[in-house]
Amino acid sequence: MKLRPCILFFSVLFSLGLRAQYLGGVGDGGAQTQTPLSTQNGQAVVVWRGGASGNQTDWATAANWVGGTAAGSGDIVYIEPNGNGHQPVLAANTSIASLNFNSAQKPVELGNFNLTLTGTVGRASATEYVKTNGTGSLIKDDIAVAGSFTFPVGNSSYNPLTITNNTTAAEWFSARVLDEVYEYGTFGPVLSNKRVKRTWDIGKETPSANSGTGVDFVFNWNSGELSSPAPSTYALFHHDANGNGWGEVVLGTPSQNGTSFTFTGYQGSFSPFGIGDQNDPLPVVLISFSGECSPQGLEFKWATASEVNSKSFSLEHSSNLSDWQALHTQAAAGFSSSQKNYSAQLPANKNYGPYFRLHQRDFDGKFENFPPLHLECSENTGSGLLLFPNPSQGQVQVSGFSGSLDWQIMDASGRQLRSGRLNSEGQAVALPMAGLPAGMYVFQTSKGRLPLMIKEQ
Repeated sequence: MKLRPCILFFSVLFSLGLRAQYLGGVGDGGAQTQTPLSTQNGQAVVVWRGGASGNQTDWATAANWVGGTAAGSGDIVYIEPNGNGHQPVLAANTSIASLNFNSAQKPVELGNFNLTLTGTVGRASATEYVKTNGTGSLIKDDIAVAGSFTFPVGNSSYNPLTITNNTTAAEWFSARVLDEVYEYGTFGPVLSNKRVKRTWDIGKETPSANSGTGVDFVFNWNSGELSSPAPSTYALFHHDANGNGWGEVVLGTPSQNGTSFTFTGYQGSFSPFGIGDQNDPLPVVLISFSGECSPQGLEFKWATASEVNSKSFSLEHSSNLSDWQALHTQAAAGFSSSQKNYSAQLPANKNYGPYFRLHQRDFDGKFENFPPLHLECSENTGSGLLLFPNPSQGQVQVSGFSGSLDWQIMDASGRQLRSGRLNSEGQAVALPMAGLPAGMYVFQTSKGRLPLMIKEQ
């Protein structure tokens, strides 16, 4: 079911002194500012001023708004160019009708909250954009069929994204920008491949339904935001929605022009996107790696979305996450741009693990160790739960459950350090880990327990 922001209609026009203020010359673009009316098409116009004592950037502080009323659902928001430098910062998930930066030189910071628009954005620029400096995204409600919307987003710089919806239904889309390309999509080590040093994390109302001719993208970056050496043949890469790896998008039409990259006809799933070099692909894309206990022994399955120069996979085990021993080795696909499935079975009644990982080796001797999983064929284990990556440097995803999951993190002595509840519709969700020092812990749930290792950052 779609959630649409409530549109507020006012039968009485507010005076300019109450809800809006004269902002300078009237114009439709360029450096001119605009004089908002108190209402436009029945929607209230609210003007951000900033500068209230004590909380000069807080969106929710009424004194930061002209007339003392903070913007809410259905309002048209203008930014006042008053020169005090106090840009608005979201304090909660917020929905408005439209946003006009008004040549005020003030970005809107999202932090960890979402900003939803039902209407338009005006006068965005390199100094006036929606700053995605946390986990929050800019959401555009209902981009019509064959309609386009430019998301004026960026983190440390302005990296707008244009989406054209060529599916068969109007849908909302979301976008945020990260300042690098990371191994695990939105976190982890920074990749060293030839790349644009930006990640566009894109969401969609129905992420797996791309009927029609799909979705078109236009990505933009600035000079100085390329690796050295820079890509020579640009390609679009997508990180698997389960958070397990990068793969080149080969179905669609790419084109590159200066600091802009267009991709037409995308029909895949939605999560992080990056732009790299077709001849220097991002690492072997591991879609999944799982293990389970059976009467015959331990059964492992894994799949890749693409492989380049891959020679072999070795299944290794460890009792301490430090010393690893190979149990099984098999040939890899070599070169592949389609999904490849692998499996291995270990006999029962052996002293394995309880940690298992894949060691992938290329023909040129390069290798990669994928994050391990924990598997014990006994009672009171995780019962299908997976912590990824494990060991971790402080950011962990939990998968293998649907619905609600109550959890606790305990130290080696059994002392509870934190607890909470996770909710999932079958996809991986983040586990709050901030502030935990390096060491071994136990992740305890109603489904069982799993060991968790935090490494030094």
